[in-house]
Amino acid sequence: IPFDLDILQGIRKSPLAIDLYLWSTYTAFYLKRKTSISWESLYRQFGAEYSQVKDFAVTCKKQM
Repeated sequence: IPFDLDILQGIRKSPLAIDLYLWSTYTAFYLKRKTSISWESLYRQFGAEYSQVKDFAVTCKKQM
């Protein structure tokens, strides 16, 4: 799986950003096709500490 170590170095202070990057890179590599992923799906995968999907989405957007 083609992870970019420079990207990982740049986001190393954010566990959420690392999780999202590794998961999305793996998923895109595995599926080998364009795929849409909803905030709800990401929330179910990574958002256990957030009370609502919108709170999780706001935090994710700040990580970008």
